[in-house]
Amino acid sequence: MNELKSYIQMLIDRQSEKDAEFKALLSKPNKSIEECAKFLEGEAYKEAEKQKGSCRCVGWSDATMTGQIIHYYQEDSIKAQELPSNVTTTPPVTKPKTEPTKVIQMPIPPRKKGSKAKKESKNPKCQELSLF
Repeated sequence: MNELKSYIQMLIDRQSEKDAEFKALLSKPNKSIEECAKFLEGEAYKEAEKQKGSCRCVGWSDATMTGQIIHYYQEDSIKAQELPSNVTTTPPVTKPKTEPTKVIQMPIPPRKKGSKAKKESKNPKCQELSLF
C-alpha cells in the first residue's frame, strides 16, 4: 500500500503543477492520500467485478488514475470501499529506463562488375527475370 500511496502522491504532484484549481482541492480536511488509495482500490474492484472469468484483473493508465484522483478530491460525499479479504492488490509497475540502442553505420562496398553471370534458360519460351 505504501508504494501505491507514493505513486498517488507523484500523480497528485504532477497534476497540481498543471492545475491550480486541483491544487486548492488538496487542502480539504476530510481528504487524505490513505483514503484516496482505498477509494482507488474500491473503484478498481468494482471494475474487476464486471469482468467474467476466474481471473479478474484491472490495469489503469496514469491518465485514468489521475482522473479518479481528481474525482475523489472534488466530491465531498465519497467514501472508500473496504475490499473483501480474498482480494489482493499490487502496486503499479514502472518500466526501467534503458539506454538507447547505438546504431553503427558501415559503408556498403561497391559491387564488382561482371561478378554475377546470368543463367541461360534452356527453354526459349521461359525467361528468368532479374530482381536487380
